Amino acid sequence: MLLNAFPLQIVADGSVLAVRAASHDEARAALAAGSAVGHADTAAVLAALLGVPVPVARVTLPTTTVGDVVVAQYSGPRLPEGATTLPAGARLEFRRVTWRPAAPGDDVP
Repeated sequence: MLLNAFPLQIVADGSVLAVRAASHDEARAALAAGSAVGHADTAAVLAALLGVPVPVARVTLPTTTVGDVVVAQYSGPRLPEGATTLPAGARLEFRRVTWRPAAPGDDVP
């Protein structure tokens, strides 16, 4: 699934998170599981960047004990209404976030 924000409430208590850079190909592949991009302008910018449609979907994601998503992390000034490209000084980074229950030996407080 492709998200434009990562809500911690979807991660079950006691989970171990791993975050790493993701490629454009991984972001496109994540769309096969759906979109949780809740803002039309962000979806339009992502669609232009990835070269594929990115549906706008304001969804509530369920809490899960195991997960794997790609987050399109935006940094920069507020997107102007109707944007289809990144404004000057803005960037989008794709991050793969995976989580699982803590296992024996994990250093989890």
